[in-house]
Amino acid sequence: MALTSPNESPAFSLAPTKGARPPAIAIGVQAMLLVLALGGFFVDGLALDIVIALISVFGSVLAFGVARMLDDRRRTSAGYSDWSIVSARSLSLWLMLITWIIGLVHVWRAAIEFTRVYNL
Repeated sequence: MALTSPNESPAFSLAPTKGARPPAIAIGVQAMLLVLALGGFFVDGLALDIVIALISVFGSVLAFGVARMLDDRRRTSAGYSDWSIVSARSLSLWLMLITWIIGLVHVWRAAIEFTRVYNL
C-alpha cells in the first residue's frame, strides 16, 4: 500500500530523484569503520581485538552492500552524476577491502593474544 497525497500521486517513493548523487552517508560509514579498525591498533586487549575484528569484517561487507544498493538505485535515475575524482563504486569497494583486511589482522592479533593469555 503506497502513501498518496491529496491529488493521488505518491507522497513517498524509493525511486531516486533527478540529479541524484552517490550515497555519501553510506560511504562515510565505511570510512568510519576504516578509522575504527585502524584505531584498534593503538590499544591492546583480547576482547577489544575480537570486537573490532567482528565489526571490521562483517560491518565492512554490510556497509559495502548498503552503499552499493543505494548507488545502484541512484544510477537508475536520468540525472545521476558520479563524483569527478573517484567513482563511488570503486571507493566503496576499496574501503571495504582495506577494512576487511585490517579486520583479519585483528583476528590474527586476537588469536595470538588468546594463545598468550591461556598458554596454549
